[in-house]
Amino acid sequence: MTERNLAEVLTTMMSASGSRLIVEHGRPSSGARVLEEASRLEALFAGHGISSGDVVGVAAARTWRSLAVLVALWRRDAMAAMVPQGASGPYLEQRLAAVGAAFLVRTSSAGVVVEQVADLAPRSPGVEALQGALCIFTSGTTGLPKAVVHSHRSILTSVEVLGALWELGPSDVLVHGLPLHHVHGLIVGLLGVIGRGGSVAFVEHLDAERITDAAGTVLFAVPTTYYRLARRGALGVLAPHRLVVSGSAPLQPALAQEVADAGLTLHERYGMTETCITVAQPLGVARPPRTVGRAVQGARLRVADDGELLVRCSTMFEGYLGQADLTAASFTEGWFATGDLVEVTDGWVEIKGRKKELIITGGYNVHPSEVEEAIASHPGVEEAAVVGVDDPEYGQVVVAYVVRGDHQLSEAALVEHVRPRLNAYQRPRQVRFVDALPRNEMGKVVRGQLG
Repeated sequence: MTERNLAEVLTTMMSASGSRLIVEHGRPSSGARVLEEASRLEALFAGHGISSGDVVGVAAARTWRSLAVLVALWRRDAMAAMVPQGASGPYLEQRLAAVGAAFLVRTSSAGVVVEQVADLAPRSPGVEALQGALCIFTSGTTGLPKAVVHSHRSILTSVEVLGALWELGPSDVLVHGLPLHHVHGLIVGLLGVIGRGGSVAFVEHLDAERITDAAGTVLFAVPTTYYRLARRGALGVLAPHRLVVSGSAPLQPALAQEVADAGLTLHERYGMTETCITVAQPLGVARPPRTVGRAVQGARLRVADDGELLVRCSTMFEGYLGQADLTAASFTEGWFATGDLVEVTDGWVEIKGRKKELIITGGYNVHPSEVEEAIASHPGVEEAAVVGVDDPEYGQVVVAYVVRGDHQLSEAALVEHVRPRLNAYQRPRQVRFVDALPRNEMGKVVRGQLG
């Protein structure tokens, strides 16, 4: 191997850990137990013929056994392609076929099951050209999911950079309620804390009772979690944590202010499946309103003429598995084009929205986030999402989908509320009240299901 293998680093960390490496359903498992299971699984995988360069699908539950599976695969120098825990049918078949996986490993609290899903055979040149530690599929909120390959180097660098930024260490316990098939739950969460010598407490749901019972020091969650805690008057459960981070979806300024009014600090960060975390709020450093942080160590940012954020970083992915042309097209003169529109002031980054989500109406550019913020400022609104809908006169018009807290709230009243807050071209031409906004498992609004 030409670089440090994650298995080696994690083995060192877990060998030195105590009896509370991972707590699951209130029961602790030690590093020694994880490593013993990893050795058993390594022999099992070898018996199946899994070896260097192979891609293995992993449907990982929040259990210590999932960490053991990853260590065992990395000891075999194989790559884990992460899929949702309950994935099945065409969804699962398409993703396993896309990465050339012959086996699927499912984990649960009860054990580990290995299923052969295809014959072991030489893979296509496009697949063989990329080897790494993890393959993580993008969320697909603005297009078809892509298979993103990360190396041992990019993941270990991410662990080191975020660990130093947030001072993660052996005394930390992460309250973990995120899925393990995304960067947030797997690289930032599980590997990020275990890789710094800390412990993880898996919980079934990130609600007030389970967060309290986990007795953690660190919490990573999506804005929806903090929104629900605020609505239930339960933000106080965050107080014992020395670090609370929001990510994976935009944090509404009103919610951030509500958390601040409760005397709590909610850190933000920004990243992508392809880049891991490139922008973050340092520990104990106040950030200007609406910003998500500033460039982390090893990351360089550039803003294109159209406002798109371009990134170079030490945590960059290796490429899209089997899609060399798409990989090449994603870079501009060596800079990765994120597709996100930003404003940067004194190094602090404000995300304005996705380039693909920009609404152009009558020649004017409308950032959905600005309209959503104005709508959400009405006390009768729980949340809102704005999209552009085709229109023969204007090209597109602004349409708002709104979840009401006050069911007496009318479209006319809401339009009147935003009138002084928005320019005429930004104001919604239609307001459609819905019971809930469509979201993926990481809390991002799936705008393709609106409009």
